[in-house]
Amino acid sequence: MNMNNDPLLPVPVTAPAAQHANRSFQGIPGFTIAPGGRFFACWYGGGKGEGPDNFVLVKTSADQGRTWQGPIAVVDPPGANIRAFDPTLWTDPDGRVWLFWAQAFSPGVGTIADGVNGVWGAYLNRPDDDFSGWSAPVRIHDGIMLNKPTVLPDGAWGFPISVWAPGVGGGAPPPRLLPEVGAGLVATRDHARTFSRRGGFHLDQSIFDEHHIIALKDGRLWALVRTQYGIGQARETLQAAPVVEVARDRNRPGRPQRHRRFGLAHQGEDAESARQPRQCAERDVATAHDQNSFHIFILSHAP
Repeated sequence: MNMNNDPLLPVPVTAPAAQHANRSFQGIPGFTIAPGGRFFACWYGGGKGEGPDNFVLVKTSADQGRTWQGPIAVVDPPGANIRAFDPTLWTDPDGRVWLFWAQAFSPGVGTIADGVNGVWGAYLNRPDDDFSGWSAPVRIHDGIMLNKPTVLPDGAWGFPISVWAPGVGGGAPPPRLLPEVGAGLVATRDHARTFSRRGGFHLDQSIFDEHHIIALKDGRLWALVRTQYGIGQARETLQAAPVVEVARDRNRPGRPQRHRRFGLAHQGEDAESARQPRQCAERDVATAHDQNSFHIFILSHAP
């Protein structure tokens, strides 16, 4: 029996080896900029598709992306059936660059989740000067996180972690996780030393969730979620304020300079129809499970 074939075992961030050089499959990129301007990019690859041979890679650039060094780091679980996938990068308020990824048991290509999964993270303390000294990995919570954390109005750091529904990705969450199925919020108040779940919600027709949470100027939280009809959105509210915007497929919103918000969406239709505005109808399509400051969500839904 392979004692390493356990997705709950920590996998350190190490230097890539020869077997990580030639890849026939890769995707799901992430990006961040260190305080001094150094770029970092990540993605996962390995094997012939989404399956047990997947590993996470990182590259870096010191000249704003004109040239790139690396890969400089890899997360490659030693277990024969353990995959590392869905990475993202984040520069935290302390100036550290984090690499996050998920780990799961996968018996073969096409089975990409085990029901519990798990979000892991490691960081560089001095990302502009030393990008080899990654911290020991820490397991943040059950589930999967595809997008960056957000600094919440109370100063905590919020992690948009999803517990996939039974059958999604081929896995089945155990009974203890069924109340957490959907788009969740996990937070830390002590700079990522400890973590606790604040709550979450489940959208009608959600798939993978892949949500992103943004703190609005009025103190509420805004979430964008991947669904079978496009991008649904949710806003933290204490009254039924209307929310009627829906975009298509995946969104990657952010808050760059001057606090402008933007999103990128992949269109799954012809160019002409993609230019046409989509009409949306408001429906109550969520189940909210509340803890602490994570309250009620009113959700938009395309008919």
